[in-house]
Amino acid sequence: MYLFILNTDIETVNNGDAEPVEDYTPLAPSRVSFESWEQKKDIDISIVNDGIQERTESFQLRLVNPHGGRLGDISVAEIVIEDDDYDDRKLYICSKDFYKR
Repeated sequence: MYLFILNTDIETVNNGDAEPVEDYTPLAPSRVSFESWEQKKDIDISIVNDGIQERTESFQLRLVNPHGGRLGDISVAEIVIEDDDYDDRKLYICSKDFYKR
């Protein structure tokens, strides 16, 4: 049985509206290896929980520069960050022109 290893670079890409450092910790340049029997890998990406109410934001995780094989049809994943700081019992006023009659 012939075993091979596919090495590929992995990177976070700011293709959405999530801001690196403010919303997530970008990956340092790194490489991931897949043995011939592996089809998936777990990648840890830190999401910043800042306590600020924000809309849903996203960024991408990409596999690039494969060595020892080729990547499959899906080599980009969109990562969606949903805000967990929303409290529907509070009224947030974002405009100084707001007034009550």
